Amino acid sequence: MTRVPPSISNAISALDRELETKLFERLGNKVQLTDGGEELLNAAEEILRKLESIQRRIAEASRLKKKENGL
Repeated sequence: MTRVPPSISNAISALDRELETKLFERLGNKVQLTDGGEELLNAAEEILRKLESIQRRIAEASRLKKKENGL
């Protein structure tokens, strides 16, 4: 099994405590997400998709404004 650097392990432990749930469980040599971990992953992916959409809209609005101003 690959060892996780202590900083990552500490960050995961802190998040477990903050959310009051375990995000990962060990099954022998494997690690898998718990239901709470899956929920967090899905929410994070949704947030990232929304952020990318917002960035595209802002960039497009900026391009249109520059085009309107003849830049």
